[in-house]
Amino acid sequence: MTKKLSLIILGSGNVAFHLAPALYQAGYRVLQVFSRNKETGSELANKIESQYIDRLEKLDALADVILCFLPNEGINEVIQHWPKNYPSKVLVLHSSGSYQTRKLAEISKHFGVFYPLQTFKKGVALALNKTPFLLHTNDEDTYTLVEELAGAISPLIYPFSDEERSKIHLAAVFINNFTNALFTAAYEYLDTEGINKEPLKPIIEKTFKNLEKKNPATIQTGPAIRKETALLAKQLELLKDYPEHQAIYKSLSNYIQKQAR
Repeated sequence: MTKKLSLIILGSGNVAFHLAPALYQAGYRVLQVFSRNKETGSELANKIESQYIDRLEKLDALADVILCFLPNEGINEVIQHWPKNYPSKVLVLHSSGSYQTRKLAEISKHFGVFYPLQTFKKGVALALNKTPFLLHTNDEDTYTLVEELAGAISPLIYPFSDEERSKIHLAAVFINNFTNALFTAAYEYLDTEGINKEPLKPIIEKTFKNLEKKNPATIQTGPAIRKETALLAKQLELLKDYPEHQAIYKSLSNYIQKQAR
């Protein structure tokens, strides 16, 4: 039986709170959890029977893999303060959708990407076995190790270059972040107007069910694609006291009409 790799987790944010326990439950030993936030770092370390540390100088030199579950700025900070005498043979992976992986060459000979294409929120349950992992490493042997690591969590594994990952990450921003912002705008409008939001739930559910099986371009509906000029004008008038919402409405309506040509 192949010995499980020993890990160190850098970070104690949303991604770390989902992936670190998943790896621990898959049988990996997490030697340490590094975080500047003592409260969340200690909480995560206790959850996975690990040691909490707040300084990079305390990193265990016996680790096989170091997973950077940090935002881009956090990864840069880690590189800047990396212990000079730390073994360069350790495999260092980041989980960012847009970070330039080659920067990790400054701290290790073996490096790569362990990117879960999913939205994470601490305390919100998530089916990690349905989460795609986009992987990339600087050599084939390292890729095999990273593939094994990701495979312990999910069967959905894809080799992606840095450029490809950055582009699909951008697409995910449109699909997830911008969509959520549109829901926020809609809810904000109804809350301000004192209108019950409950009747929206069935159309929200139906919208996402349609997108699971169909090309979104083929199921676009609404006044913009039908070019109902009078209705578009009326709805813009309803948003006269909401300039930001009005700007979004105009921009998206124009986009929909251009796509329909």
